[in-house]
Amino acid sequence: MILSRKALRRSGIALIVAAAIALAPVLSAIAQSTTINGAGAFRG
Repeated sequence: MILSRKALRRSGIALIVAAAIALAPVLSAIAQSTTINGAGAFRG
């Protein structure tokens, strides 16, 4: 079974989008915590 490049590209984009959606809350939480820590570090 040979997949065409278009099919591979579509499935790859779908995987990337799914991973981004799954990781979005985690990344946003990390970004919020790092910005809070960064602000505290700058103040200190």
